[in-house]
Amino acid sequence: MKKINWGIIGAGNIAGAMAKALSHNSDVANCAIAARSLEKAKSFAQQWKVSKAYGSYEELLTAPDIDVVYIATPHVNHVELSIAAMKNGKSVLCEKPACVNASDFKKIMEVSKETGCFFMEAMWTKFHPAFNQAMKWIEEGKIGFLKQIHADFAGNMTYVKGSRVYEKELAGGALLDVGIYPVTAAVSAIRCASSYAKKQGKKEALKTIEQPAPYKIASSVRMGETGVDYYNSMSLTFDIAGTDVIAHLSSGIDVTCGELMRSAWFIGSEGVIHMNDFFMAQSVELFNSQSKKIEDISYPFDVNGYEYEVREVNACIARNKTGAIPHCIESGVHSHADTFNVLTILDTLRKDWGLVYPFEKLAVQETETETETETDIDTGDGVIIYTDGACSGNPGKGGWGAVLLANGKELRLSGGEAKTTNNRMELCGAIFALKELEKLSIDSSRSITLYIDSQYVKNGITSWIESWKKNGWKTAAKEPVKNQDLWVMLDALHKKYSVQWKWVKGHAGNKYNEICDELARNAQI
Repeated sequence: MKKINWGIIGAGNIAGAMAKALSHNSDVANCAIAARSLEKAKSFAQQWKVSKAYGSYEELLTAPDIDVVYIATPHVNHVELSIAAMKNGKSVLCEKPACVNASDFKKIMEVSKETGCFFMEAMWTKFHPAFNQAMKWIEEGKIGFLKQIHADFAGNMTYVKGSRVYEKELAGGALLDVGIYPVTAAVSAIRCASSYAKKQGKKEALKTIEQPAPYKIASSVRMGETGVDYYNSMSLTFDIAGTDVIAHLSSGIDVTCGELMRSAWFIGSEGVIHMNDFFMAQSVELFNSQSKKIEDISYPFDVNGYEYEVREVNACIARNKTGAIPHCIESGVHSHADTFNVLTILDTLRKDWGLVYPFEKLAVQETETETETETDIDTGDGVIIYTDGACSGNPGKGGWGAVLLANGKELRLSGGEAKTTNNRMELCGAIFALKELEKLSIDSSRSITLYIDSQYVKNGITSWIESWKKNGWKTAAKEPVKNQDLWVMLDALHKKYSVQWKWVKGHAGNKYNEICDELARNAQI
């Protein structure tokens, strides 16, 4: 099998742990790192012996030699970066949570299906041998029928202003950062327990195997001064073939000696399974109904625990490339449905607590605003433009779409190319929309606002392009700028009309962004 090239986005501690795991995998050819600055990327590359450093995420995402992107940024960036990676033909391993809510994850699933690109949430626990042994015991009935689950994950994380764990704007709080682990462990155990029940003749357990979702959720929360959950406890009630199984779970980020609260207990009619530090367990214990330990198995990590999910991603990509499983876009161990199911539970909990992140409120408001009809839009003396690009394959059949709102009217434009890239189509959408202003005799003094869901285009035209030109159309990494011909055209139009560039979240219900997306897809040739 051809070796796989990995790229890491984000240069924090967890990215370093992944770099270490990748360096010990024989199926990995090379590894690259992208950070917010080239200096930081080079420092990371030197520390972890990474072969290539990029000073922007966009450069790595568009690099032709990268097969898989590991996203190790704060939660709020996961959707945008995951979608951008897949639209550039990359497979994705994204740190947990895959995104902040189930609605956003639907967008990731859609893009994965559309592009045929593999996506997996980096829920490393589910790939650890000790955890899998525990699940195997449950499915084999080693503890009889599952009755209760107890799992906690707490820590005493020092408060630092601007910390992603504590800041509401960064989707902070215990639930998304560490509470996702006990919820995931509980859901996994319920599926295995349901499988055992089915083997015992309880056919109605099939429903829980397919969708191990609780039918009742109760919880308590202690909100902190930053507006996020500092500690929470929850009770999830599942129905397995007519029998209630209750999971008692908790998570916290400011708990004194919280490191002692990281155990999981799976309690059955005939025994108990126990794991210390269950989210990264390297051993598992089995007790009988008389509390006598009958098995105690150790599974030391080969490297640091990250190696197991790396192996799974590589295996799935290999199956895709060899045709063993065409269009292998998800893992059988941790599927898209598994991620969506857990996020749905987390959404319910946050709804009960009234915990809504600022960007979620904005998304709702934006969606509500965009229910207006075209005739309701008053742009005044200004012009509003929306653009989008699409590509099937990368390179492949591409298309672009644009909507112009001016003088109380709406104009829709589209076009396509037979063999192109997603980034070229994003650029073309903006270029042809601005060119249309010349045909409409729009005066260059008028206010022009262009909305686009491509950070590559927005950041390129507003930030990177001047450095590129000074460097002779070379990137910070001294490599030729891709799509220079289109950037030159866009730069001239941008200066002529003094365009204000606004990023809009793609696939988020924005009316005109969705129209542009449809136009682009229909224009693919």
